Amino acid sequence: MPPSLSEEIAQWFETTQRLVDRLAAKVQRHEQLEALTAALERDNEQLRREIAELRAERISVAEILRALADDLHPT
Repeated sequence: MPPSLSEEIAQWFETTQRLVDRLAAKVQRHEQLEALTAALERDNEQLRREIAELRAERISVAEILRALADDLHPT
């Protein structure tokens, strides 16, 4: 016996609801990943700035050490 119209509508509704739920979950996950990506990009930029600062400090320390070495052992 074929399913009644109300059974078909109920089945269609359940299937549609499952699809909407899955879509909502995907959208939520996408938003979470976007937020994580933005945070990682900020962290990455901060690390780049800190690396640049450390390089500048390293150059400064090297210059100071060279000056000290020249003072201790003049040529």
